[in-house]
Amino acid sequence: MALRGIVYCIHLVGVGHMKRMLALCEKLLEYAEITFIQGGIEVGLTIQHPNFTHVRLPQIQEMLDINIFGVKGGIAAAKAKMKIRKNILFNSFDPLLKYDFVITEQIPFSKLFWLNEVLSIVALAKQKNPEALIVCSHKGTTRNRRENLNESSLKKCISSDRITAKIIKKYYDLVLVHSDAKLIPLEENFFETDAIRNKVVYTGYISKPLKKALPIERSKKDILITLGAGPKCEIFMRPLISAIEGIPEYNFIFVKGPMLSKDKREFLKEADIALPNLQTVEFMDDIDDKLSHCKMAILTAGFTLINSYATKTPALVFPDDREGSQMLIAERFSEHGFVRAAEIQDINPERLREIIREMEENPPKPDFDLNINGADNSARILLKSIALKRKQISP
Repeated sequence: MALRGIVYCIHLVGVGHMKRMLALCEKLLEYAEITFIQGGIEVGLTIQHPNFTHVRLPQIQEMLDINIFGVKGGIAAAKAKMKIRKNILFNSFDPLLKYDFVITEQIPFSKLFWLNEVLSIVALAKQKNPEALIVCSHKGTTRNRRENLNESSLKKCISSDRITAKIIKKYYDLVLVHSDAKLIPLEENFFETDAIRNKVVYTGYISKPLKKALPIERSKKDILITLGAGPKCEIFMRPLISAIEGIPEYNFIFVKGPMLSKDKREFLKEADIALPNLQTVEFMDDIDDKLSHCKMAILTAGFTLINSYATKTPALVFPDDREGSQMLIAERFSEHGFVRAAEIQDINPERLREIIREMEENPPKPDFDLNINGADNSARILLKSIALKRKQISP
């Protein structure tokens, strides 16, 4: 292997971050040995490859809470666990090895609580190889569009973005933005884009290559439902199940998220028994094959949204956060005909039945082709940037 790299990924209440980074790693493994550092909750995802080393840091219990700052003793407990994580980190690397690049997922655009952990990894790589390329892998959005932020949120975002820009200018060589600038430009939800523009490169969305050709014909009545990891989308579950009960002509496959609560798992189990047109299945790593055989899909505005586009599966989208980045993604994808975004008033059984029938007759039609070659483009840009930096530093 000509290259060796470190890829750091921390995910909190979803698994899209993890799936996106593993898809990127699958491409990078064609050129490099990868040490993959998982800093979040265990969800059973990995890559079986001789040049892929998977380091799992112990999760901080407070990761399960949306706001650890509101948990009594949460910060102190988290900091104590961080020390343990840092020891594991340093014991995971051979000090004699030279790393050519470090990729950190989302940080420093968000998750700044883990910044010191990330900077420790950067320092470790730089110690042996001052030429190591430091890269931020950015999914393309971190929040809703700026017009939708209230005054208090706006001030916090402006302050946070200034900190992010300073960190990028000081420590990072490159920001890979895994989105399509025609759909959501970075400046639409990051206030300091001009300060880092010389380091920003759009790659397109990351999508795993399809293992099989798309079928010529699909089941006319199968609908796949997947609401991400689970915890933030449980509000949609009962209306959806009630809607299913009223349209027996469709068959529904409901994919349970790995972080779905115990009571909601029990609820789905009972629904599976009671409804002949509902089948519940456990979380899937790769659902492309299942999507490609379905008439439509009901999704959140996360990583699976790109899967639905890649498999040409019409999708009804439920943003998992009306104030966050998924709302912006859902709105923009809907505006350009990639999906249909569910509104608040749509989240009732009768209206959902109407929408499902409407989408069968008139599915969304995109008005341009989306760039989903993010993994290939990221690898190409990374290799070129490493070669360029070596040339600049060499005497």
